[in-house]
Amino acid sequence: MKLRGLKLYGIGRFSTEASLPVEGLGDAELVGVVGENGEGKTTLLECFPGAIYRMMPSRGAVAGLTSDKAWLEVQVETDQAYTARLQINGAAKAKPTEAYLFDAAGKPLNDGKAKTFDAEVARRFPSQSVLLSSAFAAQGGAGRFLELPASARKELFAEMLGLGRLQLLSDAAGVHVRDVEMAIAKLDARAQTLATQAERREALAADVRTAESSHAAATAVREQAERDAAVARAQLEAWHVEAVKLEHYRVQAAAALTEARRQRDVVTDAIERLKREASRVSASRAGLSARLGRRDELEAQLTSARGAAERISELEAKNAETRAAAEQHREELSRWERLHAECEQQLREATTAQRHAEEQAAAGVRAAEREMETLEQAAGGLGNVPCHGDGDFAACPLIAGARRAVDALDAARDRLTAARDHLGGIGSGLTAVDEARDRLADVEAQRPQAFVPVDLSAIDIELRDLRGRQAVAAEARARLEALDETGRQAKVLDEDGARIRTELEQRRTELESMDLGSAEVDARSATDAVGKHAITRPAAHDETALDGLRRAETRSAAELAKTQADLDAATRAVGQLNEVREERDAAIAGLDDWRHLQQALGRNGVQALEIDAAGPEVSDLTNELLHSCYGSRFSVALETAALKADGKGTKEVFDLRVLDTERGTDGSVDQLSGGEKVLVGEALSLAIAIYNTRRSSIPMLDLFRDECAGALSASNSVRYIEMLRRAIRLGGFHRCYFVAHQPQLWDLADARILVADGQARLADAAEITVAAREAVEEAA
Repeated sequence: MKLRGLKLYGIGRFSTEASLPVEGLGDAELVGVVGENGEGKTTLLECFPGAIYRMMPSRGAVAGLTSDKAWLEVQVETDQAYTARLQINGAAKAKPTEAYLFDAAGKPLNDGKAKTFDAEVARRFPSQSVLLSSAFAAQGGAGRFLELPASARKELFAEMLGLGRLQLLSDAAGVHVRDVEMAIAKLDARAQTLATQAERREALAADVRTAESSHAAATAVREQAERDAAVARAQLEAWHVEAVKLEHYRVQAAAALTEARRQRDVVTDAIERLKREASRVSASRAGLSARLGRRDELEAQLTSARGAAERISELEAKNAETRAAAEQHREELSRWERLHAECEQQLREATTAQRHAEEQAAAGVRAAEREMETLEQAAGGLGNVPCHGDGDFAACPLIAGARRAVDALDAARDRLTAARDHLGGIGSGLTAVDEARDRLADVEAQRPQAFVPVDLSAIDIELRDLRGRQAVAAEARARLEALDETGRQAKVLDEDGARIRTELEQRRTELESMDLGSAEVDARSATDAVGKHAITRPAAHDETALDGLRRAETRSAAELAKTQADLDAATRAVGQLNEVREERDAAIAGLDDWRHLQQALGRNGVQALEIDAAGPEVSDLTNELLHSCYGSRFSVALETAALKADGKGTKEVFDLRVLDTERGTDGSVDQLSGGEKVLVGEALSLAIAIYNTRRSSIPMLDLFRDECAGALSASNSVRYIEMLRRAIRLGGFHRCYFVAHQPQLWDLADARILVADGQARLADAAEITVAAREAVEEAA
């Protein structure tokens, strides 16, 4: 079992959603779970088995740790990935729990009820006792191997070794033993019954002869009564046949009369219908004649509109040409106005730029003049001193400044001359302003001539008139086409009228030829014949006496059959009795074999041998862990059986015998001190976990140890961490999570999970401060 993820909400200290950061651990094999007392380290670890078995190893039912709505979800991997999720209503009185188990695809494997959840867990996971005695060391030692009674230790090894299949075979053999015993008992009872039947064979033969005579007499009486009844039934049947014929004749005559009357009504209705149709056709034909009278008027309207289409096309083309010319003139004028506005803008910008350049040039001349004036004043002071700037006073700041002014005068004059030349040259020659004015004059000369529009009103008036005439002509054409259809309809109506008149004459002739008198006479004659025949009905035969004779014959036949069956059974019983006795002897012979197989596969047979063979391997693994980490002081041996006190036979003990080479003692593990017992017990639990991983179909791939090093000294606790690493390698475990309060053990872990304030997160060694370590040590 490998932990892939753990999330919880509302359980213990974790009032908000929290998770164990499994994904961030990477390749870390040894993970320390650290934090102050009461922060929920134990709760967090025990949520792993809690989600699967609904019970915390040291805290009881998961629902007991909630006071409001809460949930717990664990992702675990065995042969495939599973997700177990508990949803608890802690606010309710009974704290009901919904429990779901999902497969790798997220499909639920149960219906959410705790009973079905537990059943699925039992099918796919090892028992909680196997987990607690090996891979999960709970706080306080709950479920540890050395705390279990001998019977529970044996059941634990039986589960790890998969001995349940042998027990199933033993149980199946036991069921077969019981089945054979029941079969023998049934064979004994069957033999007794057959013997009793065989003894009655002669008496039953005499009874059969008596029953045969009685049945023959009853049959003869019944046959004579049957013949008498057949004659009476034949007479009555002949009368019924004649009655049926007469009734059939009466029904036919009545039906013929009804059909004649119906045909007369049909012809009468047809005549009335034809009259109505003739009136309707005549009225419709008169309406069509009135509509056909307007044909000449519509053809005149059609003629007046001829030639309008050509004139409309001509006027529309002229109208479109005029509008296109106007649109073209508007576009040319718009382009000219945009170009004119651009030229005016360029002139304004050029004028502004030239004015700005002149102002800058004038400012440059003024600056050069001021510089020249300043330098001349400074240079003039040199002529006022007696030394003229030479000799001992040449270093005087004023004299040095005057000398520099004299040296700079020529350059300043050149700059002043250049600035005046630049100012004078700005306005000379062809400037940008002149170019902008020339472009503006060219654009103004290209202004488009004014457009003289053509008067389109007369064209529009003529178009409206022509289109009106076209609309009248179109309507006239549609009406003429409709009149063509009207003419066709009139022709159809004329044909319908001629057909209706012909059919009307035929129906009147048919009505005159109909005669109902003969049909009425036949109907009355048939009714009279039926009445006369009813008077001659013969009396019915009494069937009650015949039924009694039949029942008497049936009873005699049943009695004969029963007696004959008893005789046949007795005859068969003579042959079957020997077969049953042979079958019983064979069943008794095979019963001993099945009893031996049941014992051999049972708990005291092969299963006990398998468990005895497991003891040395677990002992070797325990010693490997102890010797590799603590030296050769302790050696252990797991004894699964011991001699009884009277020396007769053995008893199951499942005790751990410890050899202490330092003290020279060899006895039970209970003789060790608290710390020594922790070391040996942890080595044994880890060895059982390794053994389970090697032998079980559902191996333990993650280890969990909760405060197992609390009773160890500093040196032994460090070696305990070495033993955990050794166990990981021996068992091929994926990872080990451990809770410890010794800071020196935190530093030995590959990764650390800090539990604080209702959350769990990864933390490096530097993040766990000295103050936090001291607080944990003080609390511990």
